[in-house]
Amino acid sequence: MLSTDPDHTSLREDVLRQLWKLYPQHCVVMTDPRSRLAIDVGIGRAARHGFREAAHVRPFLGLMVFLGSHFDEDPQLAWARESLQRSASASRGSAMGDLLGETTRRMQPIIGRRGGHYRRALARSRALGFETLAAIHDDSDSTLHGVLRQLYRRKYERLGDAVIEPLLLATRSAAQHHGLTTPPGLVVYLVLVFLLGSGIDRDPFHPWVGETLMTPTDPTTKARALHRRAIETLRRFTRLDELMRANAPRG
Repeated sequence: MLSTDPDHTSLREDVLRQLWKLYPQHCVVMTDPRSRLAIDVGIGRAARHGFREAAHVRPFLGLMVFLGSHFDEDPQLAWARESLQRSASASRGSAMGDLLGETTRRMQPIIGRRGGHYRRALARSRALGFETLAAIHDDSDSTLHGVLRQLYRRKYERLGDAVIEPLLLATRSAAQHHGLTTPPGLVVYLVLVFLLGSGIDRDPFHPWVGETLMTPTDPTTKARALHRRAIETLRRFTRLDELMRANAPRG
């Protein structure tokens, strides 16, 4: 339920305008009411780190969109948590500045100039048909390493085994918890975690994931449904992204 507190409502609308300006693809895909709900979650998460002013909440929500809503506890992004811990006693403006600077330094080599590496990883994900996944009968760590390496080599190599190994362990556990007990289901879930963040099952900017996972059905049907929703969302996002870039001012 949306808050009716006047100050909270004003902050939400301020952040919403910023998100529509910077990330219209996400807002269109989500729809406006869900964007507001996601912002309410983000305002609460930002407040945990002392970010309560609009000037700090806006970039925090932007990082949630960019890195995943639970970026501050994602094992793929340990540097974000460490930055927030180091700056816990600093002014909130300084803390946010440090976090944004660290994000640029860490993520630019991974996503590439203007997000080129990341867009190619999304394109490879879209091309990964469910029948191809259904042919995977081996869910060993070596197979999962191969999937991630082929999907997004730049990120895979940057993270290294020290991050990938515990990520695979945690993802296996989460997939089992959600009833994704077949190799194709695990791979679909792992790809989403790798591309969108470790908290994908509870990310308010990707509510379709949690909705699909909560549907009571057999493992194969659930895996197929999650794959279908992922492809549909990626297609919509990609088309909007291409349209935006085609109409962006040059120079």
